[in-house]
Amino acid sequence: MARILVVDDEPDMRRLLAGILRAQGFDVVMAEDGQAALDQVKAEAPAAIILDLRMPGLDGMETLTEIKAITPHIPVIMLTVYGDIPTAVQAMRLGAYEYLTKPFHHDDIVLTVRRALERQALPARDQTARQLETLLLLSQSLTATLYLETVFDLIVEAAVTLLEVEEAGLWVIQEDSGELALRASAGAAEILAQSSATLARVEELVREMVQGKGGSPCTEMMAPVGTFFGVPLMKEERVLGVLGVIGSLAHPFTEADHDLLDSFASQAAIALENARLYDMATQAIERLKESQEKVVQLEGLRALGEMASGVAHDFNNILTAILGRAQVLRPLLEDPLLVRGVEIIERLAWDGARTVRRIQEFARVRRGQAFVTVALNELVDDVIDGTSPRWKDQAEVRGVRYKVVRELGEIPTVAGDPSELREALMNLVFNALDAMPEGGTLHIRTAAAEASVALSIADTGYGMSEAVRRQAFEPFFTTKGPQNTGLGLSVTYGIIRRHGGDIGIESREGLGTTFTIRLPAGKGVAVKQEVETQPAAPKRAVILIIDDEENVRTILAEILMTQGHSVRMAASGKEGLDLFRDERHDLVLTDLGMPGMTGWEVAWAVKELSRETPVILVTGWGEDLNPDTVREGTIDFILSKPFGVNDVLTLVVRALELSASP
Repeated sequence: MARILVVDDEPDMRRLLAGILRAQGFDVVMAEDGQAALDQVKAEAPAAIILDLRMPGLDGMETLTEIKAITPHIPVIMLTVYGDIPTAVQAMRLGAYEYLTKPFHHDDIVLTVRRALERQALPARDQTARQLETLLLLSQSLTATLYLETVFDLIVEAAVTLLEVEEAGLWVIQEDSGELALRASAGAAEILAQSSATLARVEELVREMVQGKGGSPCTEMMAPVGTFFGVPLMKEERVLGVLGVIGSLAHPFTEADHDLLDSFASQAAIALENARLYDMATQAIERLKESQEKVVQLEGLRALGEMASGVAHDFNNILTAILGRAQVLRPLLEDPLLVRGVEIIERLAWDGARTVRRIQEFARVRRGQAFVTVALNELVDDVIDGTSPRWKDQAEVRGVRYKVVRELGEIPTVAGDPSELREALMNLVFNALDAMPEGGTLHIRTAAAEASVALSIADTGYGMSEAVRRQAFEPFFTTKGPQNTGLGLSVTYGIIRRHGGDIGIESREGLGTTFTIRLPAGKGVAVKQEVETQPAAPKRAVILIIDDEENVRTILAEILMTQGHSVRMAASGKEGLDLFRDERHDLVLTDLGMPGMTGWEVAWAVKELSRETPVILVTGWGEDLNPDTVREGTIDFILSKPFGVNDVLTLVVRALELSASP
């Protein structure tokens, strides 16, 4: 019976394999490593060898190479738990007969050994049988992966193995452009580079096949390179690409080679198309994930914006009372320590007001706001100048150096709010400087894109992880510690979205971050420059204050009474209208959000009773009010909470002047 050599460093595996084969009547000898196997082969060559891939000392690949150098015709069956495709292809190129993975079925071992022995017994058809077996194995290997780049490499490796050549190339038609591109090669790039004329001819042959002029495998002699042989990869009469191999002039390709590569090309085309479809599906899923994340982000911003609008009214009432009390008290105090304390209270109240406004800012939708024409390059210059104390003056004091690079292209104007866009850009600049505490380069670019303008702000700072990048625009998210509110990028995001634009982030940890803004090109409305005049000294008047918050109406009354005005107060719209009917009033201040009767309804009723009486609407939502509604005549002025004493007095003077004018 045939003698089989089993080579494995694990004793249990050796005994298992020996038992399986002896049960079928085979004569089995064993070796515990590569060197012992070589000694056995030299002493008495077996009919077949089962060889483990991973062994100490000489591993399976090295042992296979040595065995083939001693006696190339012995079939060697590779056995391993590592069933990766590149290793299988490498083993076949070195002359392995078959490649099996652990765990295996007993019948697979017996059948593989019997086939190997039968192949050994074949006479002249040996080479053809081996090629067909290799073709089957390689085709199976190809269909085992769906990663496009891996498939490219495997197709080329398989062509080299099948035809026993050194050079091969795979040209693939690009889906986006329809152009041919060399996507994988084995030696082909170096060989073709020896002659530009040869390279041009190969490209010409490939294109002819793609365009249908060749339609079938083509061969051409090209000295000094050799023989080029190419086959198109077809899928349902559509050419996907061309697989080409280069042989030597001394051994030109035969008809059998043509048939073999043509057969493999059919399998390669299927694998290529499957991998392409998988790649397209993967990209589509990624795009869908990004879209879903953007929708979730927008919904989160919208929900938080709605919450902020609801909270703003109550919070601004509290801030109004604190700020008003502080400003009224300050002139009455003589103790410097008390004055300093009141000033701190006042400053903190304003900080609280700005925080509320910023929370509303990132998710606010402006109704009826007319954008003006903005020259973005000029705005960039303003931002660079405006932030120079941070990146120049303060940095120099700390011994830190920043390099600011401007690369401003010729771009069209955009329609927008200059102050908002300036705030968005300043936020991004400050964010970039925060990412470079030890100094670095800040690069600002503008360029014209299709019907839009692109602006990028890049830094050479720490960069972001993918997790941080995905959360960067979320409100209150920050990596800078408790001293940072985490609203800067959220506000920027809201501003850009309100301008019909988009903003994206590219970042790599340790390499820096680039924010890219795209805004639609366009022009805004022309803006009249209003000349601000100093209001005249206030006249004494009878003023009605309507507000459901006692602290707010009380502080308003105290501010107005300091100027000698006579003040009436009401806690609701109905109570205020009753007072208005009973007594003439020169001016009405009414809160917007009140139970029972809103400020709009109060203003409408006041105008119905006395068209000439001016109405000031007091609100924490003043930024969101539609200017068209104000201009209709129901409301004459808006006083935003929280307000300062001078804000109130100036607006009252303007309102009284309005009522006095003919």
